This record gives sequence, C-alpha cells and structure tokens, in this order.
Amino acid sequence: SLEYLVERVLLVQETIGAPLHLENISNYMRFKNSTIDEISFLNQLTERTGAFVLLDINNLWANSKNFAEDPAASLLRVRANSVRSYHLAGCSREKHKAGDVWIDYHAEAVHPEVWDLYNLAVQTFGPWPTLLEWENDVPPLKITLKEVEKVSSNLQKFLN
Repeated sequence: SLEYLVERVLLVQETIGAPLHLENISNYMRFKNSTIDEISFLNQLTERTGAFVLLDINNLWANSKNFAEDPAASLLRVRANSVRSYHLAGCSREKHKAGDVWIDYHAEAVHPEVWDLYNLAVQTFGPWPTLLEWENDVPPLKITLKEVEKVSSNLQKFLN
C-alpha cells in the first residue's frame, strides 16, 4: 500500500506542481496482519514524497481513544517537518456492546481534550493554517465564531 501511494502522490504532485497535504484518517478497526501503523505509514509517505500533513487533531484523538492509546504520544510521533496545516472538528460518542466508540461525525463542538492536543500540536509543529469543520447539526453563528476565536487565540500565542 505504501509503494502504491508513494507512486500516486509523486505523480499528482508532479502534475499539479505543488506538494499535497495528506490528512490522517479516522479509523474504527485495525488489521490483524498490518506490518506498519498509521503514523509510521504517514511519516514514510511524506518523507518519500515531500508531501505535507494536514494533521487532523480530532481523528488522532478519537483513534487514540478508540484503541486505548495516548493521544499526546501519538501526536509526538508525527514527523515534525511534515505538518503544514491542522483540522479540528467535534466527534460523537457511540455506545456499542464492545464499548464506546468515538465517531468522526462533525456534529458538535471540538472537545476540550482535542483543544489541549491542538495546543500541543501548535507548540510542537508551529502555527499553521487551521480548518475548523462543523457540518452536521450546525449551531447558530455565534457558537461557531466562539470556536473560531479559540483557534485564533491558540495560534496568536505562537505568532507573537
């Protein structure tokens, strides 16, 4: 899979004349026979192609929660010079027989733990453009603007 994506990312970048920003995905299962974890895969992909990471903080946090991993430790494993943008969103907790699962649904505000992880990301990787996504159960504009102000104040701490 890595070789397949390396070839295609290089082809697309050559065609458009610019590096891609690749986003880490949300996932709800792990393969039994995987030889590489997601962060190592992303690190190798960006190192070999020169592509950048649009670091989805919510996906990283939800994946860590779903698989009983430390989200901060996972974040700190991302190749530092590959991150060039961030993605924030809310996620929903779903109750299942096997236990709770965090779903990347974008129907609520960014969770406090995700804001903490975002602060660590900005401190670690720098103040990069941040996409705030909330497309399901969209609240009144006043609430959305409060979320945008949180992004701005977090970035400003590192721009001054």
